[in-house]
Amino acid sequence: MNKFNCYGDSMKKYLIYLLLLVSTFGLTGCTQQPDRIVQAKNPQVVINSVDTGLIKSKIIQKMIDEVPTTYMLQADTEYSLVFTRTLDGMEAVGVLMMIGNSYSSQPVQTVRFNIIKNQHDTRVLEYASASTQMPMGQVNTIEINNNAHFNFYYNFLQGLKNDIEKKQ
Repeated sequence: MNKFNCYGDSMKKYLIYLLLLVSTFGLTGCTQQPDRIVQAKNPQVVINSVDTGLIKSKIIQKMIDEVPTTYMLQADTEYSLVFTRTLDGMEAVGVLMMIGNSYSSQPVQTVRFNIIKNQHDTRVLEYASASTQMPMGQVNTIEINNNAHFNFYYNFLQGLKNDIEKKQ
């Protein structure tokens, strides 16, 4: 046995993981976030229409046509639409590093649109999160609300508003 190899392969694995972690944060820490278009917690819009059926169908159409990744419609209730997609690649690695571990399930991203009907208009809010299930069944979730995501869905909802209000 080599007297300088007292930790064996476990130390090599630890150093590799440490190097990978440091290089990942080093590369992502230098990226510049765009400024938010408006100061709000989540993207939202007020549409001058009370036709929630039309609003929901337009959201589904825009999610298919304009969002760069493929989402699956998970739930459609009277007051909400929920879309999901399974994360893979570096997105999955990033989520697992934040809220999971190597034994966690494949992370899932969820985009929810809450639809609030008033007397003369309808308010639509967007919420996004990522989640993974731990080995003993606990589900860990993190909100996705960085500036790039916020700006994308803010513009998405503004386009929805313009599409619907043009037809009236």
